[in-house]
Amino acid sequence: ASSAPSSSSPLVRKYLPFLQRASEIEAGNPVVAHYCRVHAVEQLVLAKVRGETDSESYALLMRTLEEAEGKKSSLGIESAAGREQMQDFAHSVFDNAVLADRASGGPAGVPADSQLYMAGLFLETLAQFYGGTLPRELAQVSDYC
Repeated sequence: ASSAPSSSSPLVRKYLPFLQRASEIEAGNPVVAHYCRVHAVEQLVLAKVRGETDSESYALLMRTLEEAEGKKSSLGIESAAGREQMQDFAHSVFDNAVLADRASGGPAGVPADSQLYMAGLFLETLAQFYGGTLPRELAQVSDYC
């Protein structure tokens, strides 16, 4: 996992990792990258509604919203198909992370804790398909990460 640029905004620090993962996987999996951006946008919007945003997090919200909307039309995905693809990807990353954790080492030298962290991020993005809150079973899996 790449380190996040320093930010004074707690919201930017919290949601930038989702956007970093989106950038990293964009070429190979643009649908998953899109849903990572959508998750960040939804969470930043909720923070704005609660009055928690600052100028830096608001700027991130607007940039990310513009990017997500701009790329959405080129993806040509339906909600159900996108949801299934995102779920399959998140579960696959989690399964690989658990195997790496048990084997005390990951593929291509990626430490198991980094893989679990990334799996947790992808699992957290699934909340957008459940009204913003992960179902109990998925929440437990995410908590493991």
